[in-house]
Amino acid sequence: RVRGDKYYELIDEFLDAGIQTVITVCDHAKNSCPVFPGQVTRHHWSFEDPPKAARAGESEMDAFRRIRDEIRKTFEAYAAGFREATGG
Repeated sequence: RVRGDKYYELIDEFLDAGIQTVITVCDHAKNSCPVFPGQVTRHHWSFEDPPKAARAGESEMDAFRRIRDEIRKTFEAYAAGFREATGG
């Protein structure tokens, strides 16, 4: 789906996709994320809301980038642990 210059996917498109792990990164998503069928492992990593996260001397874009990088580091650590645990 395209809205303006942004691309997004509706979560409904994934409900029957055999999702095994759901990771939410904002409190709104944690509370409103749909229930996936089957055995699903859920993780919630709470990050600041970028539009409200700018620190003194930091632009809103810099806040988005900082939080994006925090999410990347957290996911990479999770993925490395998952690979180690599964031998993959």
